[in-house]
Amino acid sequence: MRTFVFLLTLFSFALFPSLIQAETIGNLGFVNGSLWYEREPFFAGETVRVYSILANSTEYDLTASVVFYDNDVKIGQGAVNLSRFGGSQIVWVDWTPKEGNHSVSAKIEGALISRSGEAPRAVELASAATAPVAKFVDADIDHDKIGNATDTDDDNDKIPDKKDPQPLVANAAGDPYAKSSSVPSSKNSEGGINAKAVESVTTALGGVGSVLSNAVSDAAPKAVALAEGSFRTVEDWRVAQSERISEARDRSKAEIDTKAAEAAKNGEDGGTLWPDQAKNLALVFAAFAFGHATVFYPLLAVIFWYVIVRLGGLLIRRWYN
Repeated sequence: MRTFVFLLTLFSFALFPSLIQAETIGNLGFVNGSLWYEREPFFAGETVRVYSILANSTEYDLTASVVFYDNDVKIGQGAVNLSRFGGSQIVWVDWTPKEGNHSVSAKIEGALISRSGEAPRAVELASAATAPVAKFVDADIDHDKIGNATDTDDDNDKIPDKKDPQPLVANAAGDPYAKSSSVPSSKNSEGGINAKAVESVTTALGGVGSVLSNAVSDAAPKAVALAEGSFRTVEDWRVAQSERISEARDRSKAEIDTKAAEAAKNGEDGGTLWPDQAKNLALVFAAFAFGHATVFYPLLAVIFWYVIVRLGGLLIRRWYN
């Protein structure tokens, strides 16, 4: 009889595997749309931090691992400890992508929940994975922060790609548009007049119209170079500030986790942590703004416009008063 019951139990588990599956818990896991990057744009070969955020509104404490994937290949993972009734945590990994299309996602693995005084038990979470995020990572061989797909001069040799036989090699040998470093002599090897040198001089002195055209041609690249230099100065400052703020945010989060663990150990509710949490939230938003050029520069433009309008209004009032 016991053998029959045992075999019937195994048969039931085989037919109904849900009987032995872990419990499924809701209101615990990833926040919707909770996958983002430290900064954008970023390019192939650069290391960028990938973030996600989890929240817990259940009566259970959670311990688990968050594993990040790129095209189903593991990037890295981070440990998660979420306290019951409102715990949240930002988790991240560093990623150095290659050029091409990517699908980035994160999953919660090895989830264990527990109440105070109870042994942890394994569960399945209803929000255990983020939706995959498609990302094309472009190359940037000249490091001008413009991807090759949209850069009109990939090698930054001042020769447009459409006219450059080797657009990925700066001033390539044999490039008819490349600038030569040699100056032709006015005499040939036998002491006579070099016809090519005469032709070059004649062309250079071809008239006032040609001189003006050359002046404009010379001035335009200088203006572009000045603008590029100014932008590069601001961009370098933005990137430096982004890294500094990100480090401050990470230190703030680590301090909060340490204080929360001490409060839990002492039986406190952690309510005194709100000033630190408010500071960390401000750092999170600042890191996001400085880390994304598409957010930073519109904000900078609004601030600049506001300052100019206010300053201009003040000067006008003083002028007429």
